[in-house]
Amino acid sequence: MKWIYIDLILLVLLMSFVSWALIKKQVRWPVILTSVISVAYFGFFRQGCMCSIGAIQNVALWIGSPTYNIPLNILLLFLLPIVFALLFGRVFCAGVCPFGALQELLHFKTYKLPKIVTRILSFFPWFYLVFSVVHAATNSAFIICHYDPFIGIFRLGGELPFLILGIVLLVISIFTGRPYCRFICPYGVILGLVSRISFWKIKVTKQECIKCKLCHKACPVDAIQPPSKVKGAECVGCGRCFNSCPKNNATKGIFSK
Repeated sequence: MKWIYIDLILLVLLMSFVSWALIKKQVRWPVILTSVISVAYFGFFRQGCMCSIGAIQNVALWIGSPTYNIPLNILLLFLLPIVFALLFGRVFCAGVCPFGALQELLHFKTYKLPKIVTRILSFFPWFYLVFSVVHAATNSAFIICHYDPFIGIFRLGGELPFLILGIVLLVISIFTGRPYCRFICPYGVILGLVSRISFWKIKVTKQECIKCKLCHKACPVDAIQPPSKVKGAECVGCGRCFNSCPKNNATKGIFSK
């Protein structure tokens, strides 16, 4: 039982740390540190069990079935990243989610996918969200958990097809940003919607921008529309734009709240 409290406390602390780094300090290194902690603790140590993505199904079943009492820790696991998204954007995705964190740590080179490809693939998380909610609400199946591509990696074993899928996604993530987060994750859809109305978010001060487009080139998820517009729903808070910007490196002030 004590691990439940540790999970929730660490979740809040890490999201707070990332929020401070991205919104206040405009630096990337805390995202890397958080990613390492998340992969080690939430990933391999907790074996992906404390999963906000999978909590979607518990909430759907709770709404759809009057006899189901959702555990409070699962409800908080679902709600807390949404609250932080409302305040600071997708800081959970930045490096607190072990799935996103693992992909972030492996990402080495950003190759931009054709826009038509990303546009088509971006519809899948919406279908996956609706499909999984319907199945959970009708008490048919928890398909997000069943088809999870990373649980087998964190548990060092599992069904071979999903292990292969997880490995393929990780290999792809080396060369293009966050394929699972962008094209599969149903929770990312929810956080993206909330992030559209975040109170504080990463955006570029146009008066300071020199329109070099380096932040656009550095963004692994195409969340920056050149020359300087940050699309809050797609930004996962990796902080690579901070390091790429010559003005921000000099003044830490071109990216505003």
